[in-house]
Amino acid sequence: MSRPFGTVWIIGLGRAGATMTLTLIDHGYHVVGIEADPARLTRARVDIARRARRPDERNLMPASFTTARLARFDCTVAPHTARPADLVIEAVPEDIDLKIEVLRAAASRRTPRTVFATTTAGFPIPRIAADIGQPTRTAGIRLDDAGNPVDVTTVPLTDPVVRDCLHDFAYGLRSRAGSDSATESETLVTS
Repeated sequence: MSRPFGTVWIIGLGRAGATMTLTLIDHGYHVVGIEADPARLTRARVDIARRARRPDERNLMPASFTTARLARFDCTVAPHTARPADLVIEAVPEDIDLKIEVLRAAASRRTPRTVFATTTAGFPIPRIAADIGQPTRTAGIRLDDAGNPVDVTTVPLTDPVVRDCLHDFAYGLRSRAGSDSATESETLVTS
């Protein structure tokens, strides 16, 4: 099965964002990590690289596996310089104004195919979708305790193609048998 998205932005590289990044690069996604604070970005980059190297340090995987994984990860404090995203996932603290702010900024760089996901645990997704101006292309992604996506919450206005792609995305990540292919996947989400 093809991956439903090629490039994924993770906005916020704390524990959940870093864990999602590792899961996504393990499954062959190209991830652009976005962090507003340069010092936090540096710490996150070092942490992600350290965690990515664990399998080859334990002789569980060849070093080429880690090299391929890390080649699929970029990070920046300047999202306007990053390649456009097919999927934007915010993983910022549980503050509705902050979530709307970062998703609205990402929406200003959207393509017609871009899908938006919030990791909110308690804020109304329809409000977030409306406030960022993307009511048909926004949904929620629920994370497990390890920070991995496990469930998708859509709203009545969510485009059915977007809903299906997000469900395929979450389902594919539940399997630890992700691809280590470094090739870009065909994007299935259409406008």
